[in-house]
Amino acid sequence: MNESRRAVLGAVPLVAAVGLLAACSRSATPMATDPSAPADGEADGSVLAPFHGRDAREVIDELESTPVSDRSRDFLAQVQHDQLLLTDVATEEALALSLPEGMFYVSVAPYAAQTHDCFLHSLTTCRGEMASEELTVTVEAADGAAPSGELPSGEKVTTHDNGFFGLWLPAGMQKATLRIEHGASGRSAELPISTMPDSPTCVTTAQLEG
Repeated sequence: MNESRRAVLGAVPLVAAVGLLAACSRSATPMATDPSAPADGEADGSVLAPFHGRDAREVIDELESTPVSDRSRDFLAQVQHDQLLLTDVATEEALALSLPEGMFYVSVAPYAAQTHDCFLHSLTTCRGEMASEELTVTVEAADGAAPSGELPSGEKVTTHDNGFFGLWLPAGMQKATLRIEHGASGRSAELPISTMPDSPTCVTTAQLEG
């Protein structure tokens, strides 16, 4: 294991990560939106213009993988159970992009020593402890509602620069189990997840142990 991984997965760091949770949403309440706010690509503001008419899944994947140093401070991007809500920080103009029908996006930040509360994932501000770490991920639906082919099973993923990795899962799962293995340290985590309208899109409770 290299020195950087030992630092993350060993004892609690002496100095907490700066901005670990700058503005993650800690509750199930979505950001407030103006009733007149345009939806699905109808915004014409300069900050939100690049997202006009784009696919929500494409935008989410793009923003999640953007290096932290390159992330814009001009807008916020919050993942809700059925839409991606983009908000211009200066004007509070909002743009809602609908998620693909039947799909649910959840972003997970595994950790060894330090975490934070989060419910609705912010693609622009949320930060996790473990960046650029390779993991093995499996999701099993407890009720068998989702076909096995739609769920990751032993899938290799790498956390992004923000310390999160994202999963596109079938919507409507009341009970499922998420298993995460960190091969570099031999540690793992297992926790319940769901993909219902009241389920979190931000999971920060996956502590790697063992």
